[in-house]
Amino acid sequence: MSKYILTSVAGDSVQDMDKVLKENICFPLVRELEFKYGLKVYKISGEVKNVITPHFYMCYSNGLPCGAVFAKAEKEWDVHKGTHVEHWEYNFKTPYYKKARGSSDSDRETISSKKISTLMGTIQRQKVIKPLDEIINKEYKSEMLECLGTMKDSFGKDHKYTPVDADTIHALVAYALGENPNSYGLSINKSVCKDLLDKFNKCDSIRAKKLKETERFFSNPFYAIGVDKSKHIIIGKLKIVENKMQIVEDFSRVLSLDHKEDLTAILTMMRVANENMGELILNCFPNNTKYDANLDVIYKSVWYRNETDFHWTLIPCQ
Repeated sequence: MSKYILTSVAGDSVQDMDKVLKENICFPLVRELEFKYGLKVYKISGEVKNVITPHFYMCYSNGLPCGAVFAKAEKEWDVHKGTHVEHWEYNFKTPYYKKARGSSDSDRETISSKKISTLMGTIQRQKVIKPLDEIINKEYKSEMLECLGTMKDSFGKDHKYTPVDADTIHALVAYALGENPNSYGLSINKSVCKDLLDKFNKCDSIRAKKLKETERFFSNPFYAIGVDKSKHIIIGKLKIVENKMQIVEDFSRVLSLDHKEDLTAILTMMRVANENMGELILNCFPNNTKYDANLDVIYKSVWYRNETDFHWTLIPCQ
């Protein structure tokens, strides 16, 4: 066991990860972040080099990513020695915070200092590490609402805009107000009116189906399964009621879904249904955005840039 490593994904490597961490100059910073914010290391990436340490990726207690800790060797001019002197600079990088200025997006997301105490003070003062509920209701709620939009779009367009010539509108307005269109040299084309009525009725039907089906799916508990670039899995049970996301079962970070026996059947059907769709994530999920009406699941594709990007699959709870 380790106080600083997320054991649910470390597996048999937890002791090795703990050893690497504690032998690294970044350990005091990781220790402070664990003590004050409850963050855990879930991944160590990169090797020790002369100018930079590995990145220690840290997450909240439920496994959702928070940021990365690393250190870089920097040089600065020492006026007393008359030469450049090397020192280690500690860094905390998170996509949930951006400085007003920086040479790049990556630089704006990174807080740095030669002293851990100064860095921790900046993190606290600038509120760099956001509360977990804020991250969930801002970052992940938007992902779920995009999935809801994908499901809606699958039923077709429901807007009633249609090009109608001015004379037809004129004739209909006159008729609606009790006047005879003929007095204006106009007539009502019943065929056009029938086509418009059919189209508008179809739009109403589509809109009603969208509302009914999305309410059925999202107002009841559903599994939200996210897969990151390291093939770690984030899984939780959610529901969305009146545009507000509610957590039914908190997220957790795991390496497989074998422990979710209630998902065994649907996951098997998904593998079979998607087997001819090219490379699959976890040999199960296609990397595209769609609602599969046959299986009643929603996929949201991903372009992996950093540790906070997930491919999402939404499955109703049985």
